[in-house]
Parts: sequence; C-alpha cells; structure tokens
Amino acid sequence: MDEAFLAELRNEILFRVRVILNDRYGESVPASLWKKEAAMEHVFETIRRLETFKADADLIRLLERLRTTYTGEFGKCLSCGQSIESTRLLENPMVQFCEKCEAKLRGDSRQASTGNNAFHDHP
Repeated sequence: MDEAFLAELRNEILFRVRVILNDRYGESVPASLWKKEAAMEHVFETIRRLETFKADADLIRLLERLRTTYTGEFGKCLSCGQSIESTRLLENPMVQFCEKCEAKLRGDSRQASTGNNAFHDHP
C-alpha cells in the first residue's frame, strides 16, 4: 500500500481512538496534534498509564490496527492473506477479510452454490 493511503487510514483510526478517549474517558487530545507522531505516542502512553483503558476492547482493537499500518501487516485478509480491497478499508479500517472470504464466512448463497468452501481460491 502506498504511504498516502496508509496515512489516510491512520487518520481514520486515530479519529476513532480520539472519539473513544473523549466520549468514554474524558481524555482530550487536540485534533491538530493527531497528524504528528508525538501525538500518537501521547495516546499510547496515556493508555499504558491508565488501567481503565486496558479493558476497553474497542480501543485495543483500534490500536492494534494502527500498529499494523506501521509493520506492513495492515490490509491483509486474515483468511487467505491477499490484500483487502482499498474501498473496504477506507469504509471501515477494522475490516479483516477480503470480500470473497467474508462472503464465504457469512455463507453467502452465491459462494455456497458453487460447492467450493475453500478460503484460498483467489484468482
């Protein structure tokens, strides 16, 4: 993935983190700081420091997704390992499966009618 796309996704994830911190815990980080690496470190340090955040599954999932944008793991389908469609990621950065695998997991009738239940059959 190119860096501009990842930056857009990071901003979306950070926005969601900021909403949780503000709405649930009254922690405020000015929006202007979120574009800087130091602000992200501030968020991680705040979460490490405050026990309250450790039980917040939503926050933990968002931070894990954010971490993967820096390690090269982001955007890979957990089932087949192929790249997840960029339109899906922009719509929801938390999505973890490509369209084909998600349809198979849901038992989509189009996929079921083919009789092929393997997750690794991307063209």
